[in-house]
Amino acid sequence: SAVRHVPLVFPLGKKARCRCGAPPAHSEPETHLTCTLYGIAMATRHFVHVKPCSRCPPESNMFAGLDLSEFGIFNLNNSRMFLNVLLNDYTTTMSSMEAPFHAYTKLVRKRYLDYASPVKFTGEDLFRTAWFSRSHLIHQLDSKTCNICGDQPECVIFHGQTGGFDAQLTTSLLRPPTRI
Repeated sequence: SAVRHVPLVFPLGKKARCRCGAPPAHSEPETHLTCTLYGIAMATRHFVHVKPCSRCPPESNMFAGLDLSEFGIFNLNNSRMFLNVLLNDYTTTMSSMEAPFHAYTKLVRKRYLDYASPVKFTGEDLFRTAWFSRSHLIHQLDSKTCNICGDQPECVIFHGQTGGFDAQLTTSLLRPPTRI
């Protein structure tokens, strides 16, 4: 998805949801959090308007915020956000050069230095969490059944994922991502 103009402040909006999927508690006051938006060459600070979750216990401090996909942004947790361009760049790099997360995050850290990013790039663990979280979300949204092969295709290609296994090394426990 293309990157649109990214505002300094992300409003709450009518489609706000918590990570658990619940809407905001409408009786609670709206607040704003400082968030970091990680891009391909630099990270910037923004503000996101949120409300407490209507389902999660108050002591968990879970907030409902916007999806932000209309801006080409993956909202991990209302305080850490990633441009889809960055996450897609890792997918492309990994599928072209088999780059592990460690090598890719090192490359991006150097790019951030080259572009004098006002905010440092995240650590490897958080980037890995964001990439797999977005991949899981895409996996849930995509159709998982081939009209011809059913749910046991010989080859699976879908957005956000690249992977392969040598047929000689597979076991009976290996299943395509069409079966959960």
